Amino acid sequence: MGAGLARELKLRPGSRFVITVQNRQGALVNELFHLRGIIESGIREVDNTLVMGSRRQIAAMAGAPGEVHELAVILDDAGLADVVFLLVRHLVSPASGIEAVSWERAMPNLYN
Repeated sequence: MGAGLARELKLRPGSRFVITVQNRQGALVNELFHLRGIIESGIREVDNTLVMGSRRQIAAMAGAPGEVHELAVILDDAGLADVVFLLVRHLVSPASGIEAVSWERAMPNLYN
């Protein structure tokens, strides 16, 4: 969880919290989570909104088991971003309906 959100909710590692989402069928689904860690990126928009969970659990809550809506690649060296983006774009089949986009395009508000 982002540090700002954790502070706002007064949560710390080990705390329990509930996430509610509307699934594909339109029903509200609630799930209890345990906070395992806090991420402080230094980017306010990220730190105040980020919640990460397991792919399986989140996909099941959304009514889309076995599916992924986004895959992010996090690099230790930002200088490799352009090279890695080209590699990922090459791996994605245009026929699959999946599109590889740069972080600047995926997150224009953050980029600005």
